[in-house]
Parts: sequence; C-alpha cells; structure tokens
Amino acid sequence: MRTKFRVPGLDEDLRLATGLLTVPAAGHLLGYLFAVKPHLADQEWPAHARFHALQSVLQSSGWDLCVLAAAVGPLQQRKAWTLWIFGGHLAAVQAGYFASAAILPAGRPRSRTDNVLYAVSTAMSAAGVALAWRQLRHRPSADGKPATRKDDRP
Repeated sequence: MRTKFRVPGLDEDLRLATGLLTVPAAGHLLGYLFAVKPHLADQEWPAHARFHALQSVLQSSGWDLCVLAAAVGPLQQRKAWTLWIFGGHLAAVQAGYFASAAILPAGRPRSRTDNVLYAVSTAMSAAGVALAWRQLRHRPSADGKPATRKDDRP
C-alpha cells in the first residue's frame, strides 16, 4: 500500500511490519523500566531477588533495543537475519511473560490491564514478524533480487 506520507529511510513495503515490531518493543522498554522500579527499591525483598529483577529488566531491555535497532536499520535493507532477532524477542520476552504467569500464577501482575496490554503487544509482534517474513521472502529487494541469507553475505 502506497501513501503520500513517506518516512525517510524506511522501506515503504516494510512500514507496517516495522510499526508492528517497534511499537511493542518501545512500549515494553518504557513500561518494564517503570514496573520493575518498586521491586528493586523494596527492601523487604532479599538482595538476591532484587538482583534477578534487575538482571531480568536489563536482559529484556537489551532484547527491546535490539528489535528497535534491527527494525529501523538492517530490516530496511531487507536483511533476512533480522527475523531471528524478532522471533527471539517474541519467544523470550513476549511469550516469556505468559510462560511466567502460567508457572507462577500467584506472582503475575494483579491488574487485568497488564495482561491485556501484553496480549495485544504479543499479537502485534507476531503480526510484525509474519509481515516482515512475508516481505523478505516473497518480495524482491530494491535491486530486484530476493532477500535471502545468501544476499547477506559479503
């Protein structure tokens, strides 16, 4: 779909996929930083538990930053390896939330809003991965060649 509003540096065919990948990653990055702060400051938590909360936020933030960087950089150059980053983020960060909630149901957030936001975010990420995969595998790159792993090699 072509529109008259262009974003410099973004592949027009990948715009929707880019949005579906970046919005959840940016939202998670900002939301998780605020959500974990009370846990890190809670002196009733053992230091080791606070260590793991900090470790978790740093790991998840790293995934989020990788998605943001890959979506606006290498994905726009139709680099197929970016799909591994997006898929890893979907599995580790997005699906990891629901796995954690299933394993430790008493520890999940009390707010239903958190669960709904995560479900929407996960659906957006999954749709973004699917659209990116479709574009990279079935549409030619700017030079007319399919975007394959072979094209990524120097």
